Amino acid sequence: MKKLKVLLLVLIIVVLTACSSNKEPLTLDEFKSIMRDNDYYMVNAISQFSDYGYINDAYIARKTGEDYQIEFYELEDDSYAISFYNTNKEIFEASKTNDSIYTSIDLKDTNKYTLLNENSYKVLSRIEDTVLYIDVDKKYKNEVNSIIKKLGY
Repeated sequence: MKKLKVLLLVLIIVVLTACSSNKEPLTLDEFKSIMRDNDYYMVNAISQFSDYGYINDAYIARKTGEDYQIEFYELEDDSYAISFYNTNKEIFEASKTNDSIYTSIDLKDTNKYTLLNENSYKVLSRIEDTVLYIDVDKKYKNEVNSIIKKLGY
Protein backbone atom coordinates (compact mmCIF):
# COMPACT_ATOMS: atom_id res chain seq x y z
CA MET A 1 0.00 0.00 0.00
CA LYS A 2 2.88 2.35 0.82
CA LYS A 3 4.45 1.68 -2.60
CA LEU A 4 1.16 2.53 -4.27
CA LYS A 5 0.99 5.87 -2.44
CA VAL A 6 4.56 6.70 -3.43
CA LEU A 7 3.86 5.73 -7.04
CA LEU A 8 0.71 7.84 -7.04
CA LEU A 9 2.61 10.83 -5.62
CA VAL A 10 5.32 10.50 -8.27
CA LEU A 11 2.65 10.29 -10.98
CA ILE A 12 0.94 13.44 -9.70
CA ILE A 13 4.25 15.32 -9.69
CA VAL A 14 5.01 14.22 -13.24
CA VAL A 15 1.55 15.25 -14.46
CA LEU A 16 1.74 18.64 -12.75
CA THR A 17 5.20 19.25 -14.16
CA ALA A 18 4.09 18.26 -17.66
CA CYS A 19 1.05 20.53 -17.51
CA SER A 20 3.10 23.63 -16.86
CA SER A 21 4.75 24.48 -20.13
CA ASN A 22 7.99 26.39 -19.91
CA LYS A 23 8.57 26.54 -23.65
CA GLU A 24 9.42 29.91 -25.10
CA PRO A 25 8.36 30.79 -28.63
CA LEU A 26 11.07 31.48 -31.15
CA THR A 27 11.35 34.89 -32.71
CA LEU A 28 11.37 34.98 -36.47
CA ASP A 29 15.08 35.81 -36.44
CA GLU A 30 15.82 32.83 -34.17
CA PHE A 31 13.82 30.52 -36.45
CA LYS A 32 15.65 31.75 -39.54
CA SER A 33 19.04 31.45 -37.84
CA ILE A 34 18.48 27.86 -36.67
CA MET A 35 17.14 26.82 -40.06
CA ARG A 36 20.04 28.43 -41.94
CA ASP A 37 22.53 26.78 -39.56
CA ASN A 38 20.95 23.46 -40.61
CA ASP A 39 21.28 24.13 -44.37
CA TYR A 40 17.75 25.37 -45.04
CA TYR A 41 17.05 28.45 -47.11
CA MET A 42 14.26 30.83 -46.22
CA VAL A 43 11.33 32.07 -48.32
CA ASN A 44 9.20 34.96 -47.09
CA ALA A 45 5.59 33.81 -47.60
CA ILE A 46 3.68 36.66 -45.96
CA SER A 47 2.39 37.94 -49.32
CA GLN A 48 0.36 34.70 -49.64
CA PHE A 49 -1.53 35.73 -46.51
CA SER A 50 -2.22 39.39 -47.27
CA ASP A 51 -5.95 38.80 -46.76
CA TYR A 52 -5.31 37.51 -43.24
CA GLY A 53 -4.42 40.51 -41.11
CA TYR A 54 -3.87 38.34 -38.03
CA ILE A 55 -0.80 36.67 -39.58
CA ASN A 56 2.15 38.96 -38.82
CA ASP A 57 4.85 36.83 -40.48
CA ALA A 58 5.08 33.62 -42.47
CA TYR A 59 8.29 31.95 -43.55
CA ILE A 60 8.95 28.70 -45.36
CA ALA A 61 12.20 26.82 -44.82
CA ARG A 62 13.35 24.52 -47.60
CA LYS A 63 16.41 22.38 -48.09
CA THR A 64 18.09 22.24 -51.50
CA GLY A 65 17.55 18.84 -53.10
CA GLU A 66 14.77 17.84 -50.71
CA ASP A 67 11.07 17.79 -51.49
CA TYR A 68 9.54 19.23 -48.32
CA GLN A 69 9.19 22.45 -46.39
CA ILE A 70 8.76 23.64 -42.83
CA GLU A 71 6.47 26.60 -42.27
CA PHE A 72 6.69 29.08 -39.40
CA TYR A 73 3.91 31.51 -38.57
CA GLU A 74 3.86 34.42 -36.15
CA LEU A 75 0.30 35.50 -35.43
CA GLU A 76 -1.17 38.64 -33.89
CA ASP A 77 -1.74 37.01 -30.49
CA ASP A 78 -2.34 33.69 -28.73
CA SER A 79 -6.05 33.56 -29.57
CA TYR A 80 -5.36 33.81 -33.31
CA ALA A 81 -2.61 31.21 -32.99
CA ILE A 82 -4.98 28.82 -31.20
CA SER A 83 -7.61 29.31 -33.91
CA PHE A 84 -5.00 28.82 -36.66
CA TYR A 85 -3.75 25.67 -34.90
CA ASN A 86 -7.27 24.24 -34.42
CA THR A 87 -8.31 24.90 -38.02
CA ASN A 88 -5.23 23.15 -39.39
CA LYS A 89 -5.57 20.32 -36.88
CA GLU A 90 -9.08 19.65 -38.22
CA ILE A 91 -7.70 19.54 -41.75
CA PHE A 92 -4.99 17.08 -40.67
CA GLU A 93 -7.51 14.93 -38.80
CA ALA A 94 -9.62 14.63 -41.95
CA SER A 95 -6.76 12.60 -43.49
CA LYS A 96 -6.75 9.99 -40.69
CA THR A 97 -7.15 6.38 -41.67
CA ASN A 98 -7.60 3.25 -39.59
CA ASP A 99 -3.83 2.74 -39.66
CA SER A 100 -2.91 6.31 -38.67
CA ILE A 101 -0.88 7.01 -35.58
CA TYR A 102 -1.39 10.38 -33.93
CA THR A 103 -0.57 12.32 -30.79
CA SER A 104 -2.23 15.40 -29.37
CA ILE A 105 -0.99 17.51 -26.46
CA ASP A 106 -2.89 20.57 -25.29
CA LEU A 107 -1.47 22.75 -22.52
CA LYS A 108 -2.05 26.36 -21.55
CA ASP A 109 0.48 28.06 -23.84
CA THR A 110 1.33 25.17 -26.17
CA ASN A 111 -0.31 22.60 -28.38
CA LYS A 112 1.23 19.86 -30.46
CA TYR A 113 -0.40 17.46 -32.88
CA THR A 114 1.32 14.80 -34.98
CA LEU A 115 -0.17 12.43 -37.49
CA LEU A 116 1.57 9.60 -39.30
CA ASN A 117 -0.33 7.75 -41.98
CA GLU A 118 0.71 5.50 -44.84
CA ASN A 119 1.88 8.40 -47.01
CA SER A 120 2.59 11.43 -44.86
CA TYR A 121 3.81 12.86 -41.61
CA LYS A 122 2.09 15.98 -40.31
CA VAL A 123 3.03 18.20 -37.37
CA LEU A 124 1.42 21.27 -35.89
CA SER A 125 3.14 22.84 -32.92
CA ARG A 126 2.02 26.07 -31.25
CA ILE A 127 3.91 28.01 -28.61
CA GLU A 128 2.05 31.15 -27.57
CA ASP A 129 1.55 33.24 -30.75
CA THR A 130 3.70 31.11 -33.09
CA VAL A 131 2.86 27.97 -35.05
CA LEU A 132 5.10 25.46 -36.79
CA TYR A 133 3.30 23.72 -39.68
CA ILE A 134 4.70 20.61 -41.39
CA ASP A 135 3.09 18.28 -43.92
CA VAL A 136 5.68 16.02 -45.55
CA ASP A 137 6.15 12.60 -47.09
CA LYS A 138 6.63 10.10 -44.27
CA LYS A 139 10.17 9.33 -45.46
CA TYR A 140 11.21 12.72 -44.00
CA LYS A 141 9.82 11.98 -40.52
CA ASN A 142 13.18 11.49 -38.77
CA GLU A 143 14.79 14.51 -40.44
CA VAL A 144 11.80 16.69 -39.58
CA ASN A 145 11.73 15.49 -35.96
CA SER A 146 15.42 16.32 -35.66
CA ILE A 147 14.88 19.93 -36.71
CA ILE A 148 11.73 20.25 -34.56
CA LYS A 149 13.84 19.25 -31.56
CA LYS A 150 16.48 21.87 -32.43
CA LEU A 151 13.74 24.48 -32.73
CA GLY A 152 12.26 23.48 -29.38
CA TYR A 153 8.82 22.88 -30.78
